[in-house]
Amino acid sequence: MRDESSVRAMKGIVVVDEDPIDYAEMLRLDNPSGVELSLYLFRSGRSALRVLPVLGVQTLPITLCLINTRLPDMTGFDLLQMLQPALSDSRGVLVGSRYRLEDEKAARQCGAAFYICKPLQKSWFDRIGSSEMNDDLRTRTVLTGHGEPS
Repeated sequence: MRDESSVRAMKGIVVVDEDPIDYAEMLRLDNPSGVELSLYLFRSGRSALRVLPVLGVQTLPITLCLINTRLPDMTGFDLLQMLQPALSDSRGVLVGSRYRLEDEKAARQCGAAFYICKPLQKSWFDRIGSSEMNDDLRTRTVLTGHGEPS
């Protein structure tokens, strides 16, 4: 059994995407802080819904939840809204395969902290996890593979 201090040092990252290979850069993130990192991959919304509500409560805190806007069985927008009670302490990030204005608007409406687009950039995950971004998420951020945040 882990003691309380080690539980606080753990981070859980969830990826819900039919193509998890798109997150290869994130999987190679350096971890100089020594924080224990757990990664959970799901290829569909239903599989995430079966596991995440239990996982988030019974094991470690999920700190980042990356959800593709298009899943084989539902939209990422719907999934994020269904998971929000179980992931109350995490940042919900919606990921588009390409930038679409209507997806950006839908991401903002469903409460996503960020809307990002593929190809994913390793540097974005530093921004998403930075304390200055965590302090005030009232201003939602869009990151795309072809330019600066909007």
